[in-house]
Amino acid sequence: MKNYTLAVIVLLISIFFVGCKSPEMTSAKVYINQKDYPAALKQLNIEIEKRPDNVKAYFLAGQLYAELDSLDKMIEMFDRAVELDSTYAEEINKWRQSKSGEALKKGISAYKRKKNLDKAIKWTNISINILPEYIDAWKNLGFLYQEKLSKFISSNIEDSIDYYKQKRLEAYARASELDREDEDLTRIYAGILLENEMPDSTLAILKPILAETKNIQILIIAANAYTIKGESEKALGMMIKAEPIEPENASLLFSIGVINYQLSKFDQASTYFKKVIDLEPKNTDALRNFVFSLVSSGKQEEAEPYLIKMLKQDKYNKEAWEIIAIIWTAKDPKKGQTAENVRQALISGDTDQADILIEKLNILE
Repeated sequence: MKNYTLAVIVLLISIFFVGCKSPEMTSAKVYINQKDYPAALKQLNIEIEKRPDNVKAYFLAGQLYAELDSLDKMIEMFDRAVELDSTYAEEINKWRQSKSGEALKKGISAYKRKKNLDKAIKWTNISINILPEYIDAWKNLGFLYQEKLSKFISSNIEDSIDYYKQKRLEAYARASELDREDEDLTRIYAGILLENEMPDSTLAILKPILAETKNIQILIIAANAYTIKGESEKALGMMIKAEPIEPENASLLFSIGVINYQLSKFDQASTYFKKVIDLEPKNTDALRNFVFSLVSSGKQEEAEPYLIKMLKQDKYNKEAWEIIAIIWTAKDPKKGQTAENVRQALISGDTDQADILIEKLNILE
């Protein structure tokens, strides 16, 4: 009797396990072994409809959709599986990384080989949809939107320019959020914020790295942000911090000179404009500003030979004739009046008369 009872119990247990096996899951596995993925997915979708809490069904369906490159459906299945149970979370993440990487490579290929921006953007967005925290994909997307923006700027299509400016900003914002350590990314994002007239946001992004950075562009962007905010002294501080990094950067030195001049620090301004002249002797803007800085600081005598240099470069320079006329009048009223007459002739457009007077002064030989 006991043996019979045991046999019945074993039989009932066997029937229970067999009865709980889903025919759809069994069929799906058979089709998977045969690599008939569409047929397997049909069975899995029936299983999901009947038993919407079957995590294994969602996981297998996600894998099959991935194999068939139905990436939106893959994401849907994997997301649902993780929502129900974290059992397959690690494996799902591996699948996501793999398929996201494949999509990103397709985007890179579309851009590099065919210069097909639309296709490149499409695949890069797919990569992000699969793996929303894929930093490289966000960086690439920002770059692609910049390329797209450049095309519409050259065509002057305003609506598209505004659209792609916003898309570029969003992409780089997300990339920056995911990777705070990439200084070059920070520089690009900060530059875009500044371009969008957002100096406070620009400085908020840059402040954590301003003390240590050796990136001159970051310091210049910060300086420009302070300038927009009307904080010229802070802007000057950023520029001076940048100078030792590139001491022969003429553009940087020129900017330092300009800010000093605007702050009425004329001696400092002349020092920096002179540095530019020493690096670029033909830089007429630096020469002009150097002369104005000297004159503004009361150093007219020192300015005189540079004014003559300006006139040798451009004998019809009315500003130079005006200043040199003032300087000469204090020393030699007659000579000063002749210089003023040259200026008046140039104002009236009488270059022939100006040439006669200039020849009489005999300073441009």
